[in-house]
Amino acid sequence: MDVVEEEHKYEAERSTELPDIERVLPSGARIAHRAPIELDATYFDTTDRRLLRCGLTLRRRSGGGDAGWHLKVPGEGAATREEIRRPLSAALLPEVPAELADLVLARLRGEPLRPVARIRTRRVVHEVLDSAGPVVEIADDTVRAEVVGEAGARSWREIEVEVQPRGHKLAKRVAASLRAVGIRPSTERSKLATLLLPDDSRDARVHHRREVLRARLVEQSEELVARDLDVRRGRPDAVHDLRVAARRLRSCLQSFAPLFDEGSSARLGVELRWLSGLLRAARDLEVLARRIDGEIGEALALRGRAEVRRAVKAQIEREQRAAVADLDEGLRSPRYAALLDDVLAFADRPAYRAGRRPRRQQLLARVDHDARRVRRRLRRGRRAEGPARDVLLHEARKAAKRARYAAETIAPLRPRRAAALARHFEEVQERLGERQDAVVSRAFLEELAHDGDDASRAVTFALGALARDEERRVAEVDGHLPKARAAALGG
Repeated sequence: MDVVEEEHKYEAERSTELPDIERVLPSGARIAHRAPIELDATYFDTTDRRLLRCGLTLRRRSGGGDAGWHLKVPGEGAATREEIRRPLSAALLPEVPAELADLVLARLRGEPLRPVARIRTRRVVHEVLDSAGPVVEIADDTVRAEVVGEAGARSWREIEVEVQPRGHKLAKRVAASLRAVGIRPSTERSKLATLLLPDDSRDARVHHRREVLRARLVEQSEELVARDLDVRRGRPDAVHDLRVAARRLRSCLQSFAPLFDEGSSARLGVELRWLSGLLRAARDLEVLARRIDGEIGEALALRGRAEVRRAVKAQIEREQRAAVADLDEGLRSPRYAALLDDVLAFADRPAYRAGRRPRRQQLLARVDHDARRVRRRLRRGRRAEGPARDVLLHEARKAAKRARYAAETIAPLRPRRAAALARHFEEVQERLGERQDAVVSRAFLEELAHDGDDASRAVTFALGALARDEERRVAEVDGHLPKARAAALGG
């Protein structure tokens, strides 16, 4: 079971009394004071705290109404987390459920999970309810925590305020009441972080304008690892998001290649290209499936060809299962684990040519270079015919994407100009992307029409008609091909 939580944490002295929450309750709400409960949690991580450092916590907890294994994943908001829950087993020596361990493989990269801490909590819950049920839960926790392998224990008190979607207004009143008696918002995201991560051990962020390349590499390497978890969970568009992170990293290495050590960046680029290829088949089939459910499906419905839609969907689903199996195998491979290690190490310490950080003018010049590359490829694509045109315009699309990513990279140096360039090349990329989606769909439908052994004559005819529809879409885009304007950044 997966649960989304919005939880706000506060620090409280042992002697501080909770305020009278009933005074801020709206009409019709009431507060229920629950009996104290004892929670006992063992936390699992690597010896170097790889999960904790990226905001993940994995624990086995007994006591309370949600006893079990919990993997907590950062959500979209600062106070939001997703909790993936699995039941406790009857084993005397508890092992992390394989399903949860698999989800964090990209973070582990070969390092074993082991117990790192035990945290016992005496919790007193004050639950605010309205006519529809719980709205806000205030948990008053007395915590005793021990680091595995170390003597002694730490203890502290904290208040957790869990908010239901309809409880935000009331939660603000509760927060004001807590602050009024000296209960302060916590600087920590979890009890485990309070125990194991002192202030001077947190990962430093890169924001300096003189380190724009490193900032980009750090941002996208973290994004790559974060999106891996979404892919393993089967989240919508996760394959696309992981592929985009890989492309942004590879584009950075390509666009600014003369500024990096050639050997190091080239090797990393080869591995990122391998990862993008691994993701391509699964992503292309996702796009095809949506086209079948969308425009193509509507065209089939108008023609009374429901059997064709079923046949095409069945074929796509068969190919998707095979592509997902190949992707899963690749994401479990030593090669992928090594790639993640290399990406993170390179982002931490980029291998610049001659060991010198690039100058501002060098960075701006590389973006101009990429912009000129887009113009050249578009000109060649417009002049070509037939299959060569498809190939060249697809290359122009990739060049536009690379120029867009390069402009995003140097945004701290020229914010307004870089934003304008990124928007322009995104428009070029999207227009050519529409064309490429139609080209891929047309080829798939033509292949299905020619190779389907069990296809009836009517089905084959309908597939051919759909392929011609896609060809017309290609021609429509060709009639309004975007232009890549001059894009000098200047000094």
